[in-house]
Amino acid sequence: MHDSATQMVTIDKGTEESRTLQGAINLIARVIPLIFEDKEFFMRSMWHEQAFFQNQINALKLMESISLLLFKPGFTIKPLDDD
Repeated sequence: MHDSATQMVTIDKGTEESRTLQGAINLIARVIPLIFEDKEFFMRSMWHEQAFFQNQINALKLMESISLLLFKPGFTIKPLDDD
């Protein structure tokens, strides 16, 4: 999801990439409330560095990806004209 969000290309509706991103966002929308229920699990899974994910902090990567996708041409906003 993060790689698709940071690429400087538009995401056309109906493509495999678009369906994958929408599925990931739907999954996140359902899983995040469950993670918030247990504070210890939330802190361990979202705010500690994860060696499995190249020592990234998952919450920062997730917030960056979602904020970029909110303004992604062709995904959530109308694609820009070539002019």
